[in-house]
Amino acid sequence: MSKIDYSQFYVRNYMQKSLPVKKQDTRSEPKKNRKSRKKALFFIVVIILVASLFAVNFLYEGKIFAGMRAWITNEKTEDFYLVTKSFQEREKAYAQSLLVRQSGAGGYIFQQEDYIVVYSVYLNEEDAKSVSAKNAQTKVLSKRILVKEALYEHICKTLRELVSAASQLEDGSIYEAKFLEICAVAKAGLVEQKQKLYKEKTASDEYISLLDLLTGGLSALDTPSPSRTKLIGDLRYVITSALINMPAL
Repeated sequence: MSKIDYSQFYVRNYMQKSLPVKKQDTRSEPKKNRKSRKKALFFIVVIILVASLFAVNFLYEGKIFAGMRAWITNEKTEDFYLVTKSFQEREKAYAQSLLVRQSGAGGYIFQQEDYIVVYSVYLNEEDAKSVSAKNAQTKVLSKRILVKEALYEHICKTLRELVSAASQLEDGSIYEAKFLEICAVAKAGLVEQKQKLYKEKTASDEYISLLDLLTGGLSALDTPSPSRTKLIGDLRYVITSALINMPAL
């Protein structure tokens, strides 16, 4: 008979058979997968919404984000609408400027990627689009001014009055004498403000330069026996030059 003790093997085998075998819980895997899918779907939806917002903002030339910023920060803004035509060549832009000035347009030129000729400025987008539709290859650009100080609010009010005066003289609602009176009153208000600021020494150089630009342009309108077309074109040039040099939102 073998003297080998097999009892240790019996005990081990017994224990292995007696201990319960832990089964793997597969029910948790589908839940984890569902949570992962929900998170992925959420991020996809967010990305689509953000991309759509950027696309709409681009189509509306930044107006969406600018409006959101003004609403969030409670900043006051003023909108002006410019009828423009762009040229790649400087000479063509200047030739077009001279041409449109003969019909009462401002003809102000500024450069971005192309040379932009500004025909006129309007307070209402629909009015600007109506004029643009009558002039081939023109488009309407918007200029939103951030009224960051009461000083800029005064200039915007003056510009609105001058834009209206140009349109009224053009459609015959007022005559040259009334037009020049409106311009003279606007100029006097700007000069008074400039003198006040010089005494108080509170305005920035940027703002003083803007006042100089406007008052100098309005002074040039007071010429002997100017034609109606020249008055309108000259004022629109002054208005546009001021707008282009004002801080935009």
